[in-house]
Amino acid sequence: MGSGKNTILITTALALGILVLTLGSGSAQEVSSPSCEEEICYLDIFDWADPRDPPPESGPYLPQDLTVRPGATAVWRNLGSDTHTVTSGKTPLEGGAPDEIFDSQLMFAGEEYSYRFDEEGSFRYYCGIHPWMTGQVIVQGIPFEAQVEIVEEEAPMPVEPVVEAPMPVEPVEEPIGPDIALPQDEPAAIEPEIEPEPNFDILPEVGEMPQVDQIDQDIPDPIPEEFVEESQDDDRVTTIALIVVGIVGIGVTVGILVMRKR
Repeated sequence: MGSGKNTILITTALALGILVLTLGSGSAQEVSSPSCEEEICYLDIFDWADPRDPPPESGPYLPQDLTVRPGATAVWRNLGSDTHTVTSGKTPLEGGAPDEIFDSQLMFAGEEYSYRFDEEGSFRYYCGIHPWMTGQVIVQGIPFEAQVEIVEEEAPMPVEPVVEAPMPVEPVEEPIGPDIALPQDEPAAIEPEIEPEPNFDILPEVGEMPQVDQIDQDIPDPIPEEFVEESQDDDRVTTIALIVVGIVGIGVTVGILVMRKR
């Protein structure tokens, strides 16, 4: 048991010694830390799995201390084969804890993590898996101008002119003065109807008909009543005679038929 405790104490002492040396070297380099004037600055991460081993020649981070301008973005690249983190704050080996300004979470080999520094100040960070790996970013100088997103305006769609159909124009009748006479259609000529002349040649010959001139002379106008009564009496006598003749003719015909049958 005693040997095991001694091993732990020795390992812890070595880690603290290496940490003191690392921090000392870092503090000595604060004045002459590399500076990046670009808006994007890169920091490479190297493996340092055991604090009993000497650190990489370039340190766990390259550069370990970096000075950037406000508005610059730091990009950490994991070039090792182990998993690391970039966690802001003091390492627990110094009695510190994360300050939650930035934290990359687990970064596997080949992965990257970026953070934009907008405010001036000194920002210490460490690896949450290997707390003896520490670094620092110093922000000072003239800040970069705020990035303005340039939005390209889309070219307006060409608008086709709308051609309206012309409205029908009604003809305007010019006023006609009193001295201008309108042309009038001439009325069609109406031919008088010609009545056919009476043809007396087609009348049946009943005795000798008097001439028209004689009729006009013989028949007075108006006809006397006496002449009308005499004419009516003659018509009655004629009618009775015709009836009698008809009866006699019927009787004779019947008699002839009876004689034939016998």
